Order: sequence, then C-alpha cells, then structure tokens
Amino acid sequence: IKSDKNHTTGNIVLEDFSNFESGKRGWTHICQADYLVYAFPDINSAYVFSMPELRQWYMANKRKFRSRSVRTKTGSNSAYTTKFHLIPLSRLTAELTVEQIKI
Repeated sequence: IKSDKNHTTGNIVLEDFSNFESGKRGWTHICQADYLVYAFPDINSAYVFSMPELRQWYMANKRKFRSRSVRTKTGSNSAYTTKFHLIPLSRLTAELTVEQIKI
C-alpha cells in the first residue's frame, strides 16, 4: 500500500531509486507484491494495480515523463537522493487494468 495525502495533483509517484548514491533501486523495481494499492485518504479512494503490469508499463514508458528527485539529510554531513517520476493517474487508468475502490 502506498498513499498520497493530496489527490489534487492528479499524479502518482513511481520511485526509480530510493537511494541514488548507493544504487538502491526504488520500490517500483523491487516490490514483490502481486498488487499495488495506491490510496488517497483525503478523498477516501484507492486504486488497485497489478504490480507486474504496472512495472512493465513503467519500464516501457518512464522516459516519457520528467524525472524528479528529493534530497534527504540523514546527519550533519550526509544525505541521499530519491529519484522518481510523477505519472498522471488518468494515463494509468486509461492504459492499464485498474480498479478504483472506496476506503
């Protein structure tokens, strides 16, 4: 289960690297679940994706979307970078098998 506290952007975040500096791949690559539930608690709604289908789509399409990154400080002199893509939910619901559920 992943969640986003604000649905108004219309995007979901798919993580490419959880720690770019160490080469640690993001959850989109390493998740072993059959399904991803991406929840928006602010609107009591969630979307259920087949994880293998989502991963295959992401690998084929991620370069069409701008990569973003966030730097997280872990101490006075250390930090790591998370890299991800913002993917329009409307694009995913149009191109993948997705079930919307109330939560």
